[in-house]
Amino acid sequence: VHPPFIDYSENMHSFIEVYKEFEFNILEKYPDVKICIENRCGSRYKTSPFLFSKYNSFIELCEEIQREHLQLKIAFDIPQLFTAEAISGEQSDRMYNCLRGMKMIREYFGSVHLWGKGVCNGRRNVAHHGNFDTWFREQDIKDEFLSLISDLFDDDIVRYMVLEVNSNNVDLNKIIKDLKSIDFSFIRVI
Repeated sequence: VHPPFIDYSENMHSFIEVYKEFEFNILEKYPDVKICIENRCGSRYKTSPFLFSKYNSFIELCEEIQREHLQLKIAFDIPQLFTAEAISGEQSDRMYNCLRGMKMIREYFGSVHLWGKGVCNGRRNVAHHGNFDTWFREQDIKDEFLSLISDLFDDDIVRYMVLEVNSNNVDLNKIIKDLKSIDFSFIRVI
């Protein structure tokens, strides 16, 4: 599920009031379904930002999920969060603070979305292109990023992994290799 824009739903509570009817009806018909909401940032719609994009909105959403006893999980798109928080591939202190703060709500993460940023048609930092090397460009910052996500997800909870790489299979395989280097395990879900 993608979040609404703020001009469609002014706050998290009003969104959850609408969402909980959706969840009830879906789970009534499909009791085993898993519903995730993805944090989003940026779009061609310029009137207002997404309701769920920045660090504080994660905390707010998790409080609402807990208060309403919902089954909703988060599809945690890490690069989208960094974009929303204006964290570049060179700002390790801001990256550290943001990802360390997420540890207290990691039980709400049902999936993880990762991708690189790279060069496409002469433009740098293009989303869904490249790998972690082309995104971070400095080995020590890439290593810190990998260490932070290793720590964040070191909780034995199985999550869906969505690797959104549009550039090529070399970049996709490089991201997988980097994740395996920090003991991410991949299982096939049928």
